[in-house]
Amino acid sequence: MRSRVWLRNGLLMERLGPCTFGYRLVRIGKELAWTVERARVFGIIPLPASMFDGVRCRESEDEAGRYRFSVEARLPVIGLLIRYEGWLQYAAALGNGIASYELAVFYRRQGQPTPAAQYETRARDLGYTPPTSLDNQRK
Repeated sequence: MRSRVWLRNGLLMERLGPCTFGYRLVRIGKELAWTVERARVFGIIPLPASMFDGVRCRESEDEAGRYRFSVEARLPVIGLLIRYEGWLQYAAALGNGIASYELAVFYRRQGQPTPAAQYETRARDLGYTPPTSLDNQRK
């Protein structure tokens, strides 16, 4: 599902399918929290904001410069609808060697050797020296 986002009257608006949400963005420490302040279906039918009290969205930047996010949506009666978290690859694309190496480790753990090798090479090209791997086998 595609999402369209814009700013209106101090709220971050997001249209997802037939629903439009208005989020209030609040800084909590080093995180940015999104809270649902209004919601409408088909742009005209208002939904009570309290219906979305179980929606939790947080975003931040970690020590490697990656954009991190965490989203959880619980609705009355339905319960947990969706939960996901992660980080985006912008730091590696912008030339962060540590982020590139961490992406290599991530892809290696996912069983994807091609992107793992690409990001490890990129990390080295950016001047990052990966730690020496230790194993318990004798050669």
